[in-house]
Amino acid sequence: MIRISILVACLFQMGIAHATTATTYAYEANSLKLAYSEISQAGTIRLFGCSRCDKSVFSFTTPPYILKQGNTVPFAFFLKDYWNAKYPTLFVDKNTSQVIQITY
Repeated sequence: MIRISILVACLFQMGIAHATTATTYAYEANSLKLAYSEISQAGTIRLFGCSRCDKSVFSFTTPPYILKQGNTVPFAFFLKDYWNAKYPTLFVDKNTSQVIQITY
């Protein structure tokens, strides 16, 4: 009886794990180019060397969250340092295609 209960619990947990879906896509590239407007606080990011990308240009309407080597940095810092981004990863919202986070 205990074995059946454990089996049912495991199958239920596996069903929950398979029911969850990702809310973002992650795109890795060799480098990026940033265009940003301080007035609208919107911009575009062009990825270079992304083998998995279905498109190379991504946009954002609010400044994305920035992580550099595991540490949070202000977006203003990223505006001056983005050209140093070696192998950046963009996290893009699955529904809106907006850039949420940039990690480099």
